[in-house]
Amino acid sequence: MAPPAGLVATPDGRTAFGGTPPVSRTSVAGTPAGGTSVGTFDIAPDDPDQPPRLITVVDTEEEFDWTRPFDRQQTGISHMNRIGELQAVFDAQGVKPVYAVDFAVASQPAAVDALAGIAADGRALIGAHLHPWVTPPFVEEVNARNSYPGNLPAELERGKLEALTDRIAGAFGQRPTIYTAGRYGIGPNTFNILEDLGFTVDLSPMPSFDYRRDGGPDFSKRSQQPGWFGRTKRVLCIPNTSALVGYLPRHNLHLLSRELMHLRFRALRLPALLSRLGLVERIALTPEGYSLNEMRRLTGDLFRAGQRLFVLRLHSPSVAPGHTPYVHDESERRALLSTIGLYFDFFRHEFEGRMTDPLMELRSLGAPREMAVHGVPIGRPTSGEVAGVVTRNQSGDTGGSPGVTRRAARAALRVSPIQDTDLPEVAAYWNRNLNPGIPCDVWIAAFRHDWMPDKPNNGFLLRSENRLVGVLGAIYSRQSIEGRAVDFCNLTSLVVDPAHRAHLMDLLSACLAQKNLCFTNFTPTPAVAKILRLLRFVELPAGEYIVPHLPVPAIAAGLTAIEGDGELGRRLTGDAARLWRAHRAIPWLNRFAVGDDKRWCLVFWKPTVIKGMPAAHLIGVSDTELLREWQQAIGGHLLLHHGVLASRIDAHLVPKANWPGISRPAVEPHLVRASPALAPEDVSFLYSELAALPL
Repeated sequence: MAPPAGLVATPDGRTAFGGTPPVSRTSVAGTPAGGTSVGTFDIAPDDPDQPPRLITVVDTEEEFDWTRPFDRQQTGISHMNRIGELQAVFDAQGVKPVYAVDFAVASQPAAVDALAGIAADGRALIGAHLHPWVTPPFVEEVNARNSYPGNLPAELERGKLEALTDRIAGAFGQRPTIYTAGRYGIGPNTFNILEDLGFTVDLSPMPSFDYRRDGGPDFSKRSQQPGWFGRTKRVLCIPNTSALVGYLPRHNLHLLSRELMHLRFRALRLPALLSRLGLVERIALTPEGYSLNEMRRLTGDLFRAGQRLFVLRLHSPSVAPGHTPYVHDESERRALLSTIGLYFDFFRHEFEGRMTDPLMELRSLGAPREMAVHGVPIGRPTSGEVAGVVTRNQSGDTGGSPGVTRRAARAALRVSPIQDTDLPEVAAYWNRNLNPGIPCDVWIAAFRHDWMPDKPNNGFLLRSENRLVGVLGAIYSRQSIEGRAVDFCNLTSLVVDPAHRAHLMDLLSACLAQKNLCFTNFTPTPAVAKILRLLRFVELPAGEYIVPHLPVPAIAAGLTAIEGDGELGRRLTGDAARLWRAHRAIPWLNRFAVGDDKRWCLVFWKPTVIKGMPAAHLIGVSDTELLREWQQAIGGHLLLHHGVLASRIDAHLVPKANWPGISRPAVEPHLVRASPALAPEDVSFLYSELAALPL
């Protein structure tokens, strides 16, 4: 029988419903070339009322030439010295990935050292990834068919997996309990072997893909749902997220969709044509070979179909150029890291999704109470548990007095203001843990604008035993609103190491304790937004306008359009001139002005894309009344001089406008805590991270 349903505790202390009773049985987990079924499983349908969850898996493996035959001698791991750049993206989003390590990686100290600290800090799990051609015993012929471990004789597959498990245990001090087969190659014996060796989770199947062409398994009919495998059903198999999407699958024409994507049609390039027409396409949830838009499309289709558990997967060699077909140079590497971060943002904001990991899912699905991994009951995680095992000190204890430990930890923590001299260290922390795409000098420059005389600090930092473990940035400005000076503090770039997340409120409290300031936050994560609302922040009018541009030159309205700092500096006056001087040093903030020499509307904008079309995001203007009055001339200038077809205008900037466009919900809330109260249009993006950083 399948594990029982129920309400169970997850490792982070929350509770989750899971383990719904099975509704059907099937045997299409993946059929090898010979046609042998690898087992049956009980499908546990997702609860559509639960938020979606995302598992992240990194196949952590050696470097080899993907275009040439497999070679036992190719075991390079030079890319592992850059794995921290990938982990920084995960840390910034609170993602706890699985690094599924193969024999070549677990055998080389440089690679082990790169991961050991991350795993020891609880920021990642270590799993096993079997590449047969570099894993002893070396008795099989090296060829394409034998590169799928499930094709090997049972004893050889077991022997290689035992060798891999022992090597990982020796390298990392813990036996892995999570498995991903190399090349997704599970077979008829895989799950029994995994069960015998103490594995509890498998992440191998790739639904909708057929690898029979060179001897691999056929997952073309594989369900997306997890299931229980092994002779006693103790291995939870969670498929990767991949599917056929488009018009035909959405209308339940699954059989026709699979038939049209069959191998025999590839030579005719029919799948490519069907994809361009939007009828059907095969997409996997990975930044390797798939665009952000494709990953979003896949997620949206599956979410609407009821799926709530997703798996994002990639290969570790892609963190450095030249090791995979997906990353040839530094620009492609940066693009890959950016795509991962943007997808995490999309998953959280679009679907209110949360990050999970395989062991959390194992518990939430209600594993049998008697089930244990190396003596530790699965249903009862202990404080020292890492990846399914309990770590103990040399005396055999699991730790000292919790009260003493907590007091000592708090005594070692210190919150301090960020001074200008701290900015290089803080910028390096942000670059490493929040956004590696923003260079350190750009981070530093964002806090050195002369927007407030005698600013008190640059935010607050958290140290543990003199080590930087958390930062909250603050961008201060003094703005003139209806003739009076108002001081603002824009909260930004809040990052805290996972081990010290409980002290996030210490940073917020230190900043909010400052008097006579209006506080803003324009890019909160959902979790931070909830906290700020509890701290009396209110949300600005939500949504934005999409305004199409017409080819109307400014001169047709008796106006002049000017741009270029020389011309702007010479002709602007009043508030427009002061605003231009305050922001002229920001290179990514485009600006121009429209006016009649007596009045000027200075416009700041950033390029964006709307439905695949070039567009402008209006970050701010010097006069919102003139923006309303002259919107056709402003849009005409953007269209005729910059090829921009439409503008995004946040609703709070012009709350009373009646725009000739469409309105849509905002991507994220814009939060304010102001005293005295301000009108929405008095709150500016121009003195925040939205202008100061290339976001």
